[in-house]
Amino acid sequence: IERAAERIGPADLEDPINRAMFEALVDDPGLSGPPEDMDPGVASRLESLMADPEEPTPSGRVFEETVSRIRVVGIDRRLEVLDERIHGAADEDERLRLVKEKLQLTAERQEFGTDWRKSARSALKNDKGKHAS
Repeated sequence: IERAAERIGPADLEDPINRAMFEALVDDPGLSGPPEDMDPGVASRLESLMADPEEPTPSGRVFEETVSRIRVVGIDRRLEVLDERIHGAADEDERLRLVKEKLQLTAERQEFGTDWRKSARSALKNDKGKHAS
């Protein structure tokens, strides 16, 4: 958890239950059960994970790929918001500032490698076009 917390934060996790569990584990890395004030749904999922007798021991590569996927999802969400803000920008200065921010995020996104989801969508779109005629 400590290694993950150095690279990602609760806001990087989309699922509110996972986010709450992550926050609890960061607050108390030695946590042996759900805190008393934890939401019952979150507590239930945390208890089931803690009851699993197999200790997760991901390799360094698996850990890095998982953290990267979490980061990419967050960057993609921010890029979508920026696209909306660019289209709704009131003036050219605001639009330019947002485009610069998008370029920075895009460069950060590219550090994580190819987005296979976009590649797959593009391939499917091209494939549908071939069969439409």
